[in-house]
Amino acid sequence: MKWLRYSAPLIVLLTAWETSAVFWPEFSFFYGRPSSIALDAVADFRSGALVRDFGITASEAILGFLIGSALGLAVSVLFSLSRMVASSARPYLVFLGAIPVAALAPLTILWFGAGYWSKVGVAALSTVIFATAESLRAISDGDREYLELAKTYGASKWRTYRYLSLPMALTAIIASWRTNIALAVIGAFVGEFIASEYGLGRYILKASALYDAPRVLLGVILIGVLALLLNGIVDQIELMLQPWRKNE
Repeated sequence: MKWLRYSAPLIVLLTAWETSAVFWPEFSFFYGRPSSIALDAVADFRSGALVRDFGITASEAILGFLIGSALGLAVSVLFSLSRMVASSARPYLVFLGAIPVAALAPLTILWFGAGYWSKVGVAALSTVIFATAESLRAISDGDREYLELAKTYGASKWRTYRYLSLPMALTAIIASWRTNIALAVIGAFVGEFIASEYGLGRYILKASALYDAPRVLLGVILIGVLALLLNGIVDQIELMLQPWRKNE
């Protein structure tokens, strides 16, 4: 059975984890235990705290992803209009992409304030450079024979992009969304670590200050669950835009 094959490693891990905490009490102080994490999850979900924090982090990541990806695609299209501009932009994209978002996160407080939009800003900054670089690469690597044929028949640049360059680049651009959605989640999390009242980043920060290992791990697990959910949404968008992939 497929479900057993996938769940077996998790069952073994949880069993070994819980058993270790039973026989070595100090183990649970440092690493928590599955039963404690489950009890804390139930309590915090009932209080509404986890639902609120999960929803806030999810909305920050989604908005940051949408803004960063849209800006990245728009900039990449503009850059790709000229081969000289595209080649000149690559070193700058590499330079900006190497800057860790955590280094810029404090500046977003100056740019967007300390509220909700600063976290959205960090999530967008986390995604825009990668989105630009990947979209530019995908558009620039289109089949030159088709592009030259379109030029021979007098197709305008806009028509060439609309009917050739962008459709050919669509698969690579959608593939980059999977990485970008994870970057957006990380960006929102980092922003909440810098300054926030709510969100999973704040939840983990508060739990770590109290040496509450189960709640720290619960927050980490929920961030992973959020990333999986958003990746699933990207998969559904891919099937909507490329319905022929359902049979692959």
